[in-house]
Formats: sequence, C-alpha cells, structure tokens
Amino acid sequence: MIKKLGVLLTFTILPLLVKSQDHFITDLGLRALIHGEENSFWSHSNTNGLVDKSTWLLGTVNTEYSTYLSEHSRLAFGGGIYYALNQEQEDGAAINQYYGVYELYNFGLTLGAKQRPLKRMGLSSVGGDILWSNNARPLPGVEVATIIPLRISNVISLDGAFGHYLLNDDRVVDKARIHHKELTFNFNTSRNSVLSLGLHHYVQWGGVSETQGPQPDGIRDYLRIVFGLSGTTYSSMGDQINALGNHIGSYHLDYKYNFRNSQQLHLYYQTIFEDTSGREWQNFPDGVWGAFWSSPRNNYVKGLLYEYQHSLSHSGYAPNRGSDNYFSNGIYRSGWTYFGNVIGTPFITPNEEVTAIINNTYAAHHIGITGQLSKIGYMVKGSYVENMGRHRSRWDPTHKNIYTYLSLHYQPSKREYYGISLGTDFNDPNDNQFTLGLEYRYRFGRLDRSMEECNCRRNL
Repeated sequence: MIKKLGVLLTFTILPLLVKSQDHFITDLGLRALIHGEENSFWSHSNTNGLVDKSTWLLGTVNTEYSTYLSEHSRLAFGGGIYYALNQEQEDGAAINQYYGVYELYNFGLTLGAKQRPLKRMGLSSVGGDILWSNNARPLPGVEVATIIPLRISNVISLDGAFGHYLLNDDRVVDKARIHHKELTFNFNTSRNSVLSLGLHHYVQWGGVSETQGPQPDGIRDYLRIVFGLSGTTYSSMGDQINALGNHIGSYHLDYKYNFRNSQQLHLYYQTIFEDTSGREWQNFPDGVWGAFWSSPRNNYVKGLLYEYQHSLSHSGYAPNRGSDNYFSNGIYRSGWTYFGNVIGTPFITPNEEVTAIINNTYAAHHIGITGQLSKIGYMVKGSYVENMGRHRSRWDPTHKNIYTYLSLHYQPSKREYYGISLGTDFNDPNDNQFTLGLEYRYRFGRLDRSMEECNCRRNL
C-alpha cells in the first residue's frame, strides 16, 4: 500500500511543484504483441521484466522529476507502473519502479527500485553486464555508487558501488537478501584510450527457507558475507565449509579507444564465477566476450556489436573445486532469478514449473546493429545459441536455436514515438516462434536541455 501511494503521489503532485529550471517528464506507452504459442526470445528478453512469454498487450506509465539543488548536487524521484494482458498467466497491474536519487559531486545514493541504465545502445545480449542485465524487474534496495570516476592521478581513476537489496518475490527462501559491491580501476593508457579492470560481487543471504528454516541474518553474518567468510555453527554445513550465502562474481576487463571523429571502439570480457575455482580463473574462458563500435554522429550506422558467450567449463568436474552450476544453489534453489526471470544473461534458462535453473551450459554468438535511415530508426539483433542443459546433466541432443529481431521506429517529435518490430525464433527441438509488435509512446512534461545532456553522460 505504501509503495502504491508513493507512486500515485509521484504522478499527481509533482507536476504542480515543477519550477522553470526543473526536469519533469511522463511517458505513456502502449504495446501490442501478436504471436503464436509464445513471444519470440528477443521480444520478451531484456525488457526489465515487463513482457512475459505470453504477453499480448502492455500499457506503461513512467515519470521522473529531478532538480539541481546546487551546482554539484541533484535530487530525483521517479516511478513506473504497468498493466499486462497475458494468454497463459494472470493479467494484472504492478509497480515496476519507485525510487529516489540524490547525487553530490562524484557520488549517487539510490533508494528503491530503479531500472538499470541502457548500455551498448540496447544491442548487448547481456545488457552490458553478464550478472545483472535488464532481463528482470528492478531490485528494491539501497545503493551508493560513483557516477563519475574518482581521479587518483592523471593515469588512474576509480569506479565503485556498494548496495543492499531485497528479493520480495515468491521463492524457495522467502525474503532473501542480496549484498552487492564492485570496484573498477581505470588506467589512461594513452590520451584516447582507457583500460579498466573491475570486480563485481553479489551474495544471496538471509531469508527463511521452506526446507531448512531461517538462514543467518545478524550483523556478524552480514560482515561474513561482505568479506566472503565461512558461516558459523548456526549455518548449513556447506556454508561452514565454504562461504556463508550464495556468492556470484565476475571480473570485468574493458578497453576503450576514442577516435577523433567521436567514434569509439569498446572491447570487453566479463567472467562468471561462484566459488574459489572460478575466482582463480579455472573456468576460463567462461563468460562473455564482446566488441562494440559506436558512431553517434553517423546516421546510417550508430552502433555495431558482436558478443560471444561461453559457459561450458564450470571449472570442470572436480568434487571440491568444480561443477560451479551457474546461477544455482542448494539452499537458494530459486537461483539467480527475480519474479521468474533470470537477473543476469537471458541465455541461462529458468524452469517455468519449478523456479530453478534448467539450462546454464551453452555457447552463443550474438550480433546487433542500430542506426537511422532518413527519418526511420532501426535495430537488428540475431543470436545463434546451442543450449546443453546443466553442467552435470547435459541434454542429448543439444538444442540449437536461432533468435532474430528487427525493430523500426519513427519519431515525428520528441514527444511521440511509433514503433514496429518483428521477432522470429527457429528452435530445435521446440516449435518456432513469431512475434509482431506494435508500439506507441507519448511524452509530456518539461525536459531541461542541460539536464538531458547530463543524464546522457551519466548513462554511457
């Protein structure tokens, strides 16, 4: 009730408070999806949990108000609701976003649930992050993060984040929590290039298990999960031997080169690990390898991307230092999911009947291209994925799928948006899928140009 009241106030009261220098916008959206048995893969994946496999009509309302409190500080509030009509699941409305953001100098504090910023122009198969993509609903919580790198010297700068989130969906361990931290070192290797090395770390902990009862959730337990220490005698035997909670991590290696004509080349590799073996690179080359070229001033081709995802190693089959079983866990059996959708890469598949991971061993090639032809913007994505099931229970034969997606949009003004999309899946051994999407969005409110440019810089 409190969340719904907060969103209602956001939509009704904020327009009355907007000053001339403030930023206030509201987006109204309507999307129709015409499909057969279910929506195609890229018609429902990486949609922030808004579109389900059986969704055929979706209405959304999103709003944000922000203002500069001083030259170096900004305050923002926002919210979003949606109503979905589905063929198989129940219809209904839900709150997708509710957040407040305070920014001061290089840091930002976020409270509530806020969608992750769009990266790689929406072309990436992992939404820019293999562990936390745009595939599931925003997680409610609190996070402190850098919004602009902290400069240590002319060569080195730092990025970081520290957060705490709550999994408030229906799952095996009720009200489990997530601890998150990340730290990235940026090295200016030349005037035009930057090499970044980062570590992202997540832990599922606490909550009440259906089978094993309450899990450790005291302050001392929190410190143990932050530093990756083993559990006390009150925790499970596995957590006493290894580390308390379900740990998931990723090393990020990025190289960016900026050309003089505003073009940029971005090469990156993101690992995935869940225990000591993966942390010590024994599961190499599991993860996502990518190359992204962007040219914002080029109308015909603004972005071009290729990604290869690989999860065949799992650190091998050693009994004590292998079989990582990505996004799965013995206690937190709902896995790395939220409201039935995988939080990370959408190529890892949850079991629809029993919330758990059914496929996490695969190899995938993915390409994407976006640009503009005359007044029509376009986006093309295509993926070839060979799914092999779980690490210790491989599918025979494997499932070889091709996912394609084409979208066209026309914006006669900054307020109106018309879109049409076509998604097709060629699945083996399942049935092929086809989705025709029609979309209309209307924006009203006041968007200050300086604020718009600032937001663009923060979301790069």
